[in-house]
Amino acid sequence: MKKQLFVLLASMLFSFPLMSQVGINTTSPKATLEVNAKNLDGETSEGLLSPRLSGDALHNADLKGVYREGQDGTLIFVTAAPSFSNRVGQTVNIDTRGFYYYDYPQNRWTKLNVTTLEKEVSSNQTFSKGISEVNKGAFSFLSPAALTKVNQWISKGLNESKLLAAFNKATNKEALVSKLETSKSIFHQRVHIEDWDNIPGIVKSSYVRNGLSSAKTNSSWNNAALDLPAIEAANFVDATAVELQAGTKIYRVTGGAPGGGYWTLQKPSSVGNVIGGTAVQPAWNDFSKMYVYEVPQGQTLKVWLGSTAKQLIEQGITNPHLPGGDQQIFIPQIIRNDAFQNLIKQTQLPW
Repeated sequence: MKKQLFVLLASMLFSFPLMSQVGINTTSPKATLEVNAKNLDGETSEGLLSPRLSGDALHNADLKGVYREGQDGTLIFVTAAPSFSNRVGQTVNIDTRGFYYYDYPQNRWTKLNVTTLEKEVSSNQTFSKGISEVNKGAFSFLSPAALTKVNQWISKGLNESKLLAAFNKATNKEALVSKLETSKSIFHQRVHIEDWDNIPGIVKSSYVRNGLSSAKTNSSWNNAALDLPAIEAANFVDATAVELQAGTKIYRVTGGAPGGGYWTLQKPSSVGNVIGGTAVQPAWNDFSKMYVYEVPQGQTLKVWLGSTAKQLIEQGITNPHLPGGDQQIFIPQIIRNDAFQNLIKQTQLPW
């Protein structure tokens, strides 16, 4: 019996590559792969069962480089969202259980959206991805102009339930509309409505200051303009004076001035790396552009390098907070001259 089973499996294994089409429970497949139900009476379980993995398992796979170009388009079922600290890199968008596919150009897992119409629709009825029918009355306190804005924000990904809860909590609803309208990005908007589950990189615990308490100097540089001032030292757990050698590349993610003081040696792979790892408040940055600077041949770049200190996610909010911990660079103002600025180049965001 074992021998017969081995022969059968071997026959299937070696014959599949020779077939242009494969059928399961059918002898005449009409596509590359056609799967028919074995029984139609409901007495047996039928269907395709995709690989099932947790979000944390996919985060571990990301660290090991398992999913790359050859896995572009891979479909899996995620059994549970990754823990908050693991919602970075490829798993930054995994926020709930469900089907996800790997998108190599974006280097992330993307949710497979399935929309179901629950009732018949007349031909003259139109739809938008704004406020759901069930909540239209709940937002009736808003002016028509504010309601239009809320619809747009929800269409762009703002959580409707969190938004409604924030409005119900707010004593000045128009002030909340103004805050949301002037926010740097959707991540900043999520801070205002306390949608902590959808801000990557944060930690749900109370902030405890761990930055340096005083300025740092480097006697070998013998130049006060190259010191790390106390106000900047507070953003580091530790900091060392370093001269970056020719050919070294550094990176900065920002929506503002590309020539600012804070950079990283490691190219950030996700918004979560920037928000959480280098403790950048969403109020400071819209995370829309990435810049690179390469130290020119025959030169060095004097910088301060060290671990990022924790930060508040927003002034007045101590829980959650930004954990920091990633390596960051501070470039003294005197170094950021015109020659430095002219060598900064915009590069493609990896997310």
